[in-house]
Amino acid sequence: TFASGVVDEYGLSFFDEACYPLRKLLGVKAEETDSLYDGQSNSVDMLGSTYRVSSYCELAYAEGAEVIGTYNEDFYAGMPAVTVNSYGKGKAYYVAADFDVEGYMALYSKIVDGVVSADKIISAPKNVSVTLRYGEDGEYVFVMNFNNCENTVELPFEYEILSGEFD
Repeated sequence: TFASGVVDEYGLSFFDEACYPLRKLLGVKAEETDSLYDGQSNSVDMLGSTYRVSSYCELAYAEGAEVIGTYNEDFYAGMPAVTVNSYGKGKAYYVAADFDVEGYMALYSKIVDGVVSADKIISAPKNVSVTLRYGEDGEYVFVMNFNNCENTVELPFEYEILSGEFD
């Protein structure tokens, strides 16, 4: 999201260019930030609709990234507000503004469209997290119980259990 990569691991701003360490990954050069006053807002055309943004807008320039959302108002008009950049085998999205809930939901719904969530294929009790990960050596399922009681999760495939208890 906005302001990503503008400080180093010590909280110090990069000297020359904002977003420097993420610039190649994102395909974006973030150049200037603007915090809006209470009551101020802007709008962004994205994915065929218009969404409100408030509190924060950033001027960014696409450097290879595809622009999927642009500002409509003020000196930001026509500038990228949301971009996507192909990198390696994946994609990196950059959100240069603080959207309203509807804007974030539209964008994130678009991003995860077609991604199968673990909870769609594995039923788990409340406060039990089931996560699927894929690696070079195979598929991995992580089941974590965040309750104060024992729970049961039935997996639709064979598995090897690590109990979490150590000798």
